[in-house]
Amino acid sequence: MQRSILLLGLIFLFVFSFSLQAANLDFLDEAWENRGEMEPVIQALEKAQSMPEEMDNPEFLWKKARLYYFYGDNIAQDRDYKLENFERGLELIENAEELDDQNPDVFYWKASLTGMRGQTRGVLQSLFMVSPMKEALEKTIELDPDYASAYFVLGILYREVPGWPLSIGDDKKSVEYLEKALSYRPDDLEWKYELALSLIENKERERAQQVLEEIVNTDLSPDASFEWKRSQEEAKELLEENF
Repeated sequence: MQRSILLLGLIFLFVFSFSLQAANLDFLDEAWENRGEMEPVIQALEKAQSMPEEMDNPEFLWKKARLYYFYGDNIAQDRDYKLENFERGLELIENAEELDDQNPDVFYWKASLTGMRGQTRGVLQSLFMVSPMKEALEKTIELDPDYASAYFVLGILYREVPGWPLSIGDDKKSVEYLEKALSYRPDDLEWKYELALSLIENKERERAQQVLEEIVNTDLSPDASFEWKRSQEEAKELLEENF
């Protein structure tokens, strides 16, 4: 009887401690979900700085790195401060990869942060970042073939970089990867907008116009994501200026 009670107590303590650990990371997810308001991201990063005990937790590391990505891309204003945030995110991702090299989220954010760091540094540095970025995205898909966001970023990569002999740029491949991404999330306005841009580059203007009109004519709910709202505004501007 005493052994049973002791065993139940140990199980309770294990479940309770695990729940506390999981709860500790909720604020990172909540900040990401509310990133369009900006302030939750700032507050979450400040809180995360006071949690050194989580620095051996790969989930904590990549989720914190994800917020640095957003901060650098959307909150930081000057080039050096943007770069500083991307560098911080990459440092966390490198640590996360050492702890868990089978996590697709780690490699996805490694690719995303690598791309933003290269873009911020300039054209030449961007070209040097293409290969490691592509490798990280392909590793993401190897670990999880249904990781839609990896196809999305690959689509943008193939559009944004120069073609042969300088780099791997290929507008046709860009369209194919973005269509693959949208097969998982057909209603994603941000992804539709990027597809429209690639269709224009691939000289498919009529189809691009149709996609842009779909975006503009979509009724957005008040709680639509920051990226969806931005993509709808950009789609309106693109239609007015080019079609």
